[in-house]
Amino acid sequence: MQRFIFALITVVVLSLAYASGALAADANLPPPLPSCSQMGKAPPDFLQMGKAPPDCSQMGMSQMGMGKAPPTFIPGMGKAPPPMPIKSPLLITKARLRPLPPPPDWTGFYLGGDAGGGWLKNTATWNPLPSPGMFGAFPITGSERGSGFIGGAYGGYNWQFGPQWVAGIEGDWSWTKAPGTISQPWAIEPGFGPAPGSLTTMSSSLDWIASARGRVGLLATPTLLAYATGGGAWARIGYDGMASNGAAYAVNAAPSVIQSGYAVGGGLEWMMTGNWFVRAEYLYYRFAKGPSVLGNSAAFPTFPSNFVWSSTDFNVVRGGVSYKF
Repeated sequence: MQRFIFALITVVVLSLAYASGALAADANLPPPLPSCSQMGKAPPDFLQMGKAPPDCSQMGMSQMGMGKAPPTFIPGMGKAPPPMPIKSPLLITKARLRPLPPPPDWTGFYLGGDAGGGWLKNTATWNPLPSPGMFGAFPITGSERGSGFIGGAYGGYNWQFGPQWVAGIEGDWSWTKAPGTISQPWAIEPGFGPAPGSLTTMSSSLDWIASARGRVGLLATPTLLAYATGGGAWARIGYDGMASNGAAYAVNAAPSVIQSGYAVGGGLEWMMTGNWFVRAEYLYYRFAKGPSVLGNSAAFPTFPSNFVWSSTDFNVVRGGVSYKF
């Protein structure tokens, strides 16, 4: 019993001694450090101790219990946050919208020049009078064919009345020299034998040609026009007829007349720029029937010669350049 009481007293004394030592240790410990989130200003405990609050920016993270230094900025420390990295702003440029160029315009007056080639064709007939039997020779008929250069000027007005349609009027004048000729000896009646030294020659030649036409065309592209054209035409044609038996009989007739007719055709025209145009064109001309004239021989006044020409066909292929005002 005495031992139990002694052991109990010993445990109580040791417990009191341990508790006294723990209290003394607690009394000697400094106050706990404020957290960096509460360090916007020094706490009163630090002011009374004569010490500045700890610098969290220089504190080893081991002091904070993290093993690494904290970042420079900690919320609540009274310092401005570091500037955030500024990315260069996106440059959004507004595209400059350029107005579309106006579509090609074919409307307006124009003048130009052209050049090319022409092919003439007609029929010429020599009639011995008063009749083949009395004259003693058969009539002669042949086709006059010839070709030559043609060149001149043209002008007119176009009107574009839709996205794809162009109509207008045009006039032109061209100089040319496209002669056609036949030359044959007489055939004696009866017998059809040639008369020695006899010869009949007939010819016709275009001196100039003109036309006034309408045009209508379809734009294959905004700058390419395919067109048809037609209208009235005029030409000065020189005719010449000569007949001779190689002796005393000789007659000659050389009328020159202005004949009317028509022209039809078509072509392609290209707008190189807003004002300059080029074209390729085909035209067919048909002129009225040619003259019928008499040639008299002074030695044989009762045996005249009759020279007759048919209508004249003229085919033209030419190119041109024009300027629109």
